[in-house]
Amino acid sequence: MALSNTVGWGANGGSSKFGAGGGNASGGASGDDGTGWGAGGSGTFSPSGGAALAGGKGAPGIVIVYEYS
Repeated sequence: MALSNTVGWGANGGSSKFGAGGGNASGGASGDDGTGWGAGGSGTFSPSGGAALAGGKGAPGIVIVYEYS
């Protein structure tokens, strides 16, 4: 979210049943990584004229297999 071209922050990453999304990053900071299984990394905000910043990394996925017999 940008309040102006110099003030803003990135959005939170998506959470899952097994993990938490990365928290929002303030202007000038890279995004936070997701933790646990299947959670997304957060976005980031680069102030006007600032260097490009990387968003947070998503956490590894998970596959749950239920076997019925």
